[in-house]
Amino acid sequence: MELNPEFRRNLWLEMTPHRLLVMPLILIAVAFLIFKVSGEGEGLVNLNAYALFALGFMIIFWGARMASESLVAEVNGRTWDSQRMSSLGPWSMTWGKLLGSTAYVWYGALFCVVIFLATYGSSTLESPVRSLIFLLLTGLFSQSLSLLSSIVMLKKSRDDGAGQSARAVYLVVAIFVSSFVVPIGFNSSLRPESLLWFGMYFVQIDFVILSILIFLGWSVFGVHRLMATELQVRTTFFGWLGFVVFAVTYTVGFFTDSTVSGELFDGFSNERLTVFMVGYTVALCLAYLMLFSEKKDLVLFRQIVKFIKERNLRELFLLLPCWAVSAIVVALIAVVGEVTVGDMPRGALIALFLFFIRDLSLVLFLNLSKNKKRADMTAGLYLILLYGVVPWIFKAIDLDFMTALFWANVQEYGFGVHMAVTLEIIAIVFLLNRRWKKVCAEPVVVEREG
Repeated sequence: MELNPEFRRNLWLEMTPHRLLVMPLILIAVAFLIFKVSGEGEGLVNLNAYALFALGFMIIFWGARMASESLVAEVNGRTWDSQRMSSLGPWSMTWGKLLGSTAYVWYGALFCVVIFLATYGSSTLESPVRSLIFLLLTGLFSQSLSLLSSIVMLKKSRDDGAGQSARAVYLVVAIFVSSFVVPIGFNSSLRPESLLWFGMYFVQIDFVILSILIFLGWSVFGVHRLMATELQVRTTFFGWLGFVVFAVTYTVGFFTDSTVSGELFDGFSNERLTVFMVGYTVALCLAYLMLFSEKKDLVLFRQIVKFIKERNLRELFLLLPCWAVSAIVVALIAVVGEVTVGDMPRGALIALFLFFIRDLSLVLFLNLSKNKKRADMTAGLYLILLYGVVPWIFKAIDLDFMTALFWANVQEYGFGVHMAVTLEIIAIVFLLNRRWKKVCAEPVVVEREG
């Protein structure tokens, strides 16, 4: 069987004889030094901790950087276009870059694992094997998430110069994983029935490991879908829809029993309210994420309008942006929640959805301008003003009723919030429609990618 050409190319670049020799020498030298300077009886304990720390640093930070750079370097070196024209498919390109670009990191990780297992008996961890499996999966998750994020940033930054914003994305991913995901795993309990999810009890560390494995699968799937679009392979929105449904279901599973949230629940209706609010929040956050992640392209919008008029659902499904799919999911949850949940302030979910429509219209309005570079960043600054600065100014000057224009405070202002945000939507949509007609009257300039 012929080895994946992309994976083989990365191996030739990363695994040079000099680097293969240097890595074990440095790791063994540091291990020897730690053992010698350790106090009596602490040498093996410190070696075990050193192996785990070095392993985590390499596969989470260094590995994330290498995965992120695998595509950025090629775009900046102007070799990516030639690769896109090769016969490699999306899946071959995905795992070839993900595992090939990090091959040297995993080579070093192998020596750390050997040192860790050799000092297994001196480990201070409750379950060294589980901790090792968790850390290895977390490292792979960090690398795949870093590659996924770098592709997203590259697709957005082509207008501003290739890949400058994507170079630092690995650091954000690594810090998030090391400061949030890793502590969850290492602080997880080994006691039976230590975690409740959808009314079922699990050993917490086992549940965490399984969760990381599932999210790793989703991140690799995301890389594959983005790689497919880079290689001009058409995809539908059903993959993203599946992830949204999974993310909502996974999250609300922690809030389906009153024993989890203690005094937050007082009977079934409040529990159901919390479940709906949690699920709604997750879907809304994912909608905003895709709204700012995906490129808002005029040519794409024209094609979507054309296929809607022609009622060509097949082509529409191939072009529909993921943020539009997320908006539909948010709307459905809002409607179902308003109808079925009794203890919720009437119209709260609808108000939140209307604010999202207002923000969506604002983002599209800015992206349809002639100079649309950094339009999403500008929209983000406007939203910070609308949600975090202007309403507090009104509160400071005792004009609290004006906050209905900026906050979905239905409990205090009732349907006045709906009226206020609807007026905002009408104003922005009016401006958006004028700009749409203006840009449609101009000749289309197709931007060259890469």
